[in-house]
Amino acid sequence: MVKTQGISAAGPDGARQARSNAAFAAVPLSPFLLIGAFSLVYGGAQAIQHRSFLHRAVPATGTVVGIAKGTSRRTYPLVRYRTPNGESVQFKSRVSSSAYTVGQHVGVVYDPADTGTAEIDSPDSWYSVLMLPLFGAILWAFCLACLLAVYVVSRRANAARAG
Repeated sequence: MVKTQGISAAGPDGARQARSNAAFAAVPLSPFLLIGAFSLVYGGAQAIQHRSFLHRAVPATGTVVGIAKGTSRRTYPLVRYRTPNGESVQFKSRVSSSAYTVGQHVGVVYDPADTGTAEIDSPDSWYSVLMLPLFGAILWAFCLACLLAVYVVSRRANAARAG
């Protein structure tokens, strides 16, 4: 009979088995981890780009001149504004909202280097930008919680078998 000193299933072998079980659990979660990572990276890049746009943007007053129909009953306001040199510019907002009506005056921010790059000056503009990285962060947190749970349960099961 071989006597072992201080090694149990909860020790190095048990920890190895728990890591193996957690790695096995990562296989079905891997598409969600990849989608979450993509959402975080791409959404984060969009948020940085939007922040940079807002730092160089110039305010103006615009008028909603129409409502564009989008997919699945979404509507996007068409806004026209004038630059200080008198140029009239029209753009379609990226933010879907039914809160705007034709003829309504709205605050606008635009890039003075590219007057076609404009957006309605509203907190809603951040909503669409932050949804993707928020989704990615929630997906990652869920996947990591699942992996941690598998690891902890597996480690406890191995310890109970050895006990």
